[in-house]
Amino acid sequence: MMDFNVDSLPPDVLACLERLKSYSSSIPPYSIEGFPEQYANDPKPRLAAVLVLLYYRSNRLRVLLTTRSKSLRSHPGQVALPGGKSDPTDRTPVYTARREAFEEVQLPLDSLHIHILCQLHPFVSLWRLLVTPVVAYLSDISLLDNLIPNEDEVDNIFDHPLEMFLDPSMCEGENLSVRGSTNWPYPEEFHNTSDVEWIHQYRMHRFRSSSTPIKGLTSDILILTAEIAYDRVPVYERNAPNQATPEQTIAWVMDETKRGALAERADRKPEPLNSQLAKLMARREEESLIGSGTVTPTSNIG
Repeated sequence: MMDFNVDSLPPDVLACLERLKSYSSSIPPYSIEGFPEQYANDPKPRLAAVLVLLYYRSNRLRVLLTTRSKSLRSHPGQVALPGGKSDPTDRTPVYTARREAFEEVQLPLDSLHIHILCQLHPFVSLWRLLVTPVVAYLSDISLLDNLIPNEDEVDNIFDHPLEMFLDPSMCEGENLSVRGSTNWPYPEEFHNTSDVEWIHQYRMHRFRSSSTPIKGLTSDILILTAEIAYDRVPVYERNAPNQATPEQTIAWVMDETKRGALAERADRKPEPLNSQLAKLMARREEESLIGSGTVTPTSNIG
């Protein structure tokens, strides 16, 4: 049962929220203290959390998103969910996600209209962070009118229909970036993918939005959220052949963290983090742009 008034919600939207509320991952969310027993005595990886804030507006269940500031060193200009790294004093992933959302867009920390629905299993970022998504519902959308982007971190605040991550064609009629522009240079109308080598293989999803593409970790989190909410799989093939499972990626980051700590103790500099993956992703991005005729081939990507 929901702890807020649901009278104004259509039955299908209420069903989505109830599925999320009852969801329990077989992989527990990680807090600062909580890790699998087999890693109890190992160095802990860096932790982070993001807020998947859902609300009902314009006849659709939508999710709050931001465009990262172009002045940031990490992922400048990319679409993201509000969130960030856990501080040592953060008690839980929920607290981290709420604190970061307040710092980034001034979403109130003490609002009674933000209702936590569930936590998803941790996702592994390009930089070896274990990121726990916290899914919540906003029952009073007037709070959105008071959001203020932190100019040091956020260039833009916008939203996107959640169901579109299962069927990108449902975005027709939404205010999207111009096709063929720098914000959507791909030949496909709504959804673009490419596969890269990472652990085993990894499929990068890119979804057209009103900002830059929703891609990578953010798109992976929202695909899973939509799968749970709507109780169905996407109309496209989600994973690359032989793509690593969540359990495999978490085990990999734990082992990489231990390996890096051992290298530091031996006064050796650990090898560059994911340098091969970064190069492959850059190459795939360039190939996509070349294929669309947006840019001409260059020779400076290794």
